[in-house]
Amino acid sequence: MARCLIKAREGDEVVLNTPEGREEIEILSVEYIKID
Repeated sequence: MARCLIKAREGDEVVLNTPEGREEIEILSVEYIKID
């Protein structure tokens, strides 16, 4: 999952290959949270 999302931006559609088959996912928002 991380590989298909690493370059994705808000509004992009990415394809995720799962054991059950391919799934298309639309990126609704991207947030970066600071880790302390």
